[in-house]
Amino acid sequence: MKRYLLSIIIAILPVLASAQTIHWLTFIDTEDKNVGQMDVNGREILYNHFVNVVNSALAEKGIKSNIQDIYGTDLTPEKCKEIVSNLKCGPNDIVIFYYIGHGTHGTEGGDKWPMMFMGANYVDTLIPLAWVHDQLKSKGAKLTATIGMCCNVYQGISRRDAPSFKVNYGNISISDTEKEAIQRMFLENKGDILITSASPGQSSYGDMTPLGPVDFFTFSLVTLFEDSAYEGNLNWSPLIKDVSYMVDLINNGKQTPVFDSNINAAPTTQGAPPASKPITVSPVAQTTSTAPSEPTAKQEVLNHLGVALDNLIDLRQTESNRIQQALALEKIFAPDAMVKVLSQDGNHVIDKSAPDAFFGRLATSRILLKVTPVNFKVRDNQIAELEVKEAYKK
Repeated sequence: MKRYLLSIIIAILPVLASAQTIHWLTFIDTEDKNVGQMDVNGREILYNHFVNVVNSALAEKGIKSNIQDIYGTDLTPEKCKEIVSNLKCGPNDIVIFYYIGHGTHGTEGGDKWPMMFMGANYVDTLIPLAWVHDQLKSKGAKLTATIGMCCNVYQGISRRDAPSFKVNYGNISISDTEKEAIQRMFLENKGDILITSASPGQSSYGDMTPLGPVDFFTFSLVTLFEDSAYEGNLNWSPLIKDVSYMVDLINNGKQTPVFDSNINAAPTTQGAPPASKPITVSPVAQTTSTAPSEPTAKQEVLNHLGVALDNLIDLRQTESNRIQQALALEKIFAPDAMVKVLSQDGNHVIDKSAPDAFFGRLATSRILLKVTPVNFKVRDNQIAELEVKEAYKK
C-alpha cells in the first residue's frame, strides 16, 4: 500500500459512531535502540494477552473496538496530542490509553505523574500523563483508564501541565468464567483511573520473563489480569493494587506503581442490536492530498474489517445473513488471496485458507468469540493477504 495513494475504505454504515465502543489508544516506542526488543515485545504481549482478550470477551455484548495502535516511526508527541484531542466517543463508551516508552518526572514537586517523551528527545514536547487523562475524561465516556509505563525519575527538566503463564502458540481460548469476569470489569463500572508504572523519582525496569524480554509492569499486568479472570474475580482497583505489589516485589522496592481511582459500580448498558442486513463492502482508491498517513490508513482498514468480521460471526444474525455477509467480503479480495490465522503468541501460522473457505467457516461457526484482523497486503486495489487472530469459547 503506497503512502498517500491507496487506502481500502470499507463502507460500513456509520461504523463506530452508532455502536457502543471500546477505544484503545496505544502509544509504544518500538524504535528505542537503548531498550532493544523489550518494547517491541511489550507491544505484542499487551495486544495478545490484554487488548485482544478484552475485545473478544466484550464482542458477545455487541461492543465494537476502535484501535489506534501508534508505534515505530509513526510515534510522535504531535500524533499523541492530535489523537487524544480529537477522540470522539459516546456516553456508554470505554477509553483505554496505554503508553510504553521513556518518561521523566522532571524537577521535584508538582503532582506525582510522569511526562512522556513519545519517541522524541525534546523536553519542549513532553506530554504529561495527567494532561492526557484530563483530556480523555472530558470526552464523557462511561469508563476511562490512562496507563503510563515509563520512568518517573527526577531530572533537571521543568514540569508542565499540558502537552506466570506460558507462551501460547494456538488460538485465544476464553472460558465462560473468564468472559463474564472481563465483561463485569469493563461494562459494570463507570468513572476513571490514572496509573503510572513508577513512583516519583523512580525508573521503570524490565528484563527476561516467561513471555520474553518485556517491562515488568506490562508483564505483571497481563499475568495478574489473566490469573484473576481465570478465577472469575476481576476488577480495576484490586487488580492494579496487585500489579503494584508484584512490580515492587520484583524490583526490591526500586519501582512501585501508583494510581488514582475514581471508578464505581454502574449498571450494564445493553450492547448494540444485530445489524438488520449484511453490510456492503467495497475497495476504493484514494489519491487526494488529504489522505491519511499509511499507518493511520492501514489501521482504519483493520478497524473496518474488524466490524465486518464481528457481523459475520454474530449468532444473533440469521445464518442466511451471515452467508450473504461472507459473499460480500469476498469481493474485496484478489482471486488468489490467502487468509492466515496466527497464534496468540509468536505469530505462528496455525491455519491458512482461501477467502471463500475462511469466510464460509466463520459464517457457520457457533463457538467463535472474536476474529481480529492484524495485518494485510494489497495488490491492485484488492486484499492479497490477510492475517487474523481468533478467539474461541473454551
